[in-house]
Amino acid sequence: MHDLKFFIQLKPTIRFVASNAMLEGGFFQEKNYYHIQASDLNRIIGLLEGNMGIHARRFSLICKQVLETPQFKMVHGHVYGSIILSMNM
Repeated sequence: MHDLKFFIQLKPTIRFVASNAMLEGGFFQEKNYYHIQASDLNRIIGLLEGNMGIHARRFSLICKQVLETPQFKMVHGHVYGSIILSMNM
């Protein structure tokens, strides 16, 4: 079948976080009880996204895995994934 395609993709990303209102509190409001000190936040976040899949005619099946470094110093990094089934119309 010439319509059958396999693919693998790696996508490294580096993010610089100047401010995170969810973790630090907003710019224009007082900090509430549930906030993290600015010194405990990691301002540079690394991500590695890996995709592997198969595409046949109008359908694709993709397995996606994401590795992310910690956003603040008291936790571990995140690892999560998904399985995606899509159909082109």
